[in-house]
Formats: sequence, C-alpha cells, structure tokens
Amino acid sequence: MDIPDALAESGFRIAQDIVKGGKIIKIYFDGTLCRLARIEEDAARKVAAYQAILNDIYKVQSYLSLACEIARDNFNTGRLVEKFDFNSKDQVICSSLYHSAVTLYGKCFTQAQGRSVKLEESQIRKRLTDDQVATHEKLLKLRHNWAAHGGLSDHESICGIMAFLPDGRARTLYVATTTGFPSPADLEGFLSLCEPMKSMIEDYKKKHEDKVFKGKDIQSHLADLQENSELLLFVEDS
Repeated sequence: MDIPDALAESGFRIAQDIVKGGKIIKIYFDGTLCRLARIEEDAARKVAAYQAILNDIYKVQSYLSLACEIARDNFNTGRLVEKFDFNSKDQVICSSLYHSAVTLYGKCFTQAQGRSVKLEESQIRKRLTDDQVATHEKLLKLRHNWAAHGGLSDHESICGIMAFLPDGRARTLYVATTTGFPSPADLEGFLSLCEPMKSMIEDYKKKHEDKVFKGKDIQSHLADLQENSELLLFVEDS
C-alpha cells in the first residue's frame, strides 16, 4: 500500500534530533537547509494536530492492509480466531496489527493534552454507510473496553469455573480467554473506514488552514517571521 509523502514530493525533507523535552527540527528543500520560524496562531497548531491524526489513520490503513493479507491467506474461515495461539507467528502478527489499529482508531476521537483537536463522531457518521457506522461504534467500544482498558467486550471473557470431571473429581479453573482478531471480512470492513476518515481530516485541515493568516497583512507578517527565523527550531514534546 502506497502512503503519500507530500513533503518529499514537494522537495522537502524534515530532519530531527531528539533532545531533552522535545526535538530539534531542521528542514531541507532540495538539499538546502531552510531558515525556520514558529507560527504561533492557534489555527496552525490545529492544522498540525489534524495532520497527526491523519498520520494515525495512515498507520491504521497500513496495519489493516497487512492483517487482511495474512488473514486471507491463513485464516479465511469466515469466522474470528476464537483462541489465540501464542506459537503461531501469523496469529501474533495479525493480533498485534489489529490491536494497534483499534487503539489508534479510537485515539482519533479522544481529546488529550498533547493534541488540541479530535474528530467528532457526528461528522464521521454522515460519511459512512449503515454497516460502517455499526463497525465504527464497535471499534470505539473495543478501544475503551478491550484495547486500552479492561472492560466488557466480545473479545475477552473472564470467569471462575468449577469443572466436575467424569471420574467425580472437581477442578477449579480461572478462565481468561481472548480472541486474536476478527475474520478477514470484518478486518476489511474496518479497513473501509479509512478512506472517509482521511477525507474528513483533510476537510478539517483545510478549514483551519484558511484561518492561519486571516486578517493579517501577509507581506508584513512574513517579514516578521523571517526576521525571527533560525536554522534550527526546538519543538517541545506534545
């Protein structure tokens, strides 16, 4: 699956060094180091935050594409994998990819301190079919009640059981079962959410990008930014 790299296609390359409390950013254009200035407007931070969400959706799409490929080749039974096999390399890979995809998907709709924005459920629902809405709702429940926290879900069962053996003995069992990942068809249903998600995020980005320089004298503002620009820019951890 091809993930577009809009910066590279435009001739830009971002280099970063991790330092205490953040990163030192350097940007090159056609191999030449550029001077940089921080845009302080809140709208600019929101555009960047939506780009971070878009990056998460590209990860979800990439994870699910690989999981679908492995599942179709090895587990195409039309059912979820009911018992996770720790010794199966393919199950370990699929389960990890699915778990990560559920976590990242739910993260997009959850506001946190680092990101100043989140996606609104009311908006994404308008772009989905009825089946996709049902998948979306299930994924958010799984994110909160399975992937990120222990809770009630059809992906995990926890129970103490007394088993009475045929020879009359009794054994106490403490059952904690988990499904590895859903069927290939369900994985593909999850994957189908990525395109409308990407479209919505691009719309959000455009909306806030239009506000970044609104009401400003562009030439004067650019001159001020250039005057305060540097070859290295420290960006604190979000």
